[in-house]
Amino acid sequence: MAPSVPDARATEFGQESLKPWSDLQHLSDNALIGLYRESKLDLVADPHPLANTSVRLIGRDTVIKFPSISPSEADTLRLVKASTTIPVPSVRRFIPGDRPDANYLVMELIPGRTLEACWRQLSLWRKFVVVWTLRGYVRQLRRVPFQAARHELRPGPVGEEPQECNGLFFTDYGAGPFLTYGDLVEWFTHKLNVAQRMKKAPPTATPFDQSLPLVLTHYDLAPRNLVLDNNNNLWVLDWGFTGFYPKWFEYAAMAFAWEQLGWYGRLMAQLIAGFYEKQRRFFSDISWALTTGVMM
Repeated sequence: MAPSVPDARATEFGQESLKPWSDLQHLSDNALIGLYRESKLDLVADPHPLANTSVRLIGRDTVIKFPSISPSEADTLRLVKASTTIPVPSVRRFIPGDRPDANYLVMELIPGRTLEACWRQLSLWRKFVVVWTLRGYVRQLRRVPFQAARHELRPGPVGEEPQECNGLFFTDYGAGPFLTYGDLVEWFTHKLNVAQRMKKAPPTATPFDQSLPLVLTHYDLAPRNLVLDNNNNLWVLDWGFTGFYPKWFEYAAMAFAWEQLGWYGRLMAQLIAGFYEKQRRFFSDISWALTTGVMM
């Protein structure tokens, strides 16, 4: 779901024949949607299993992501750009769709290579730089303040009102909205109770850790969402699942995604997001309740 394209594939995608955003920005929302529907240049070769998302090139430097689940993704990108030094795509426009969960997000295209595609070709030093850079990014995110006016800090996506949570640990159907941290804890505790009742989790399973604060969490820092540009700047893409979650969530989500890079993948995730292996095991214990037993 990453709006990036390797430079070597620019010709294949016919990128140079397309217009720049400066020639497209005057178009109406409907005209931009028309360009999206006409485009055959889909940059998502292997969609995320939790989201049937398309990212299509509509201009030389512009893509449209559809569906964008809510305005939260655009709000998050603007918040991160304003509050950190993390390189993220600029939001060109957010276009509401026919359904609340089917919006169009117009974004800057980031040329480069995903870590998924180039990791094995990187030198040991470059890999270290990537890991250390990501470590800094995660720490910046954790310092971003909760922005919703008139509301105390609560779990879930960025926005004025509580929203449904989506992503790896919230089932294929989403969960929430959660009005308080306690509501989030109660939801996960129920999932553990279900797993234990069905004998899919041990009676001695560690309960949900609510001792750490809610912090801004990308929640999908997978190698496919990290792009090295021509100057070796590391860009972070796909903020659709981002929200304020317990501090250990970032590691728990990364541990699964980074294992594909080799036996040391989980160690790198720990260096980047912290040592929360004990907390991560909670999700292994409730996995049956999040999948097969999701309706219980």
